[in-house]
Amino acid sequence: MRKINGILREALAGEGLERVEDLLAIKKAWNESGRFPEGTPCGFKGKRLVIRVNSHAWAQEMSMRRQEILGFLEDATRVKIEDIVIKVKPKV
Repeated sequence: MRKINGILREALAGEGLERVEDLLAIKKAWNESGRFPEGTPCGFKGKRLVIRVNSHAWAQEMSMRRQEILGFLEDATRVKIEDIVIKVKPKV
């Protein structure tokens, strides 16, 4: 399964916020483990979802479309998410 970041990037690019197979894949992975798939650069702190991204431009795009992302992920996981925290991975 592709990482959440890739699914969100495609969804926000207008390539299918309604992509049923992606929603089902996220939901299946969530239901099996109660968390996102291994290797996914995000996780929960309480009811806040923390997503780690590679660039400031991508972080800014996600910040501007926060409500859209919240709706997408809540539909996929059926978990109420209060907020999204977007962090940029430091360059090593």
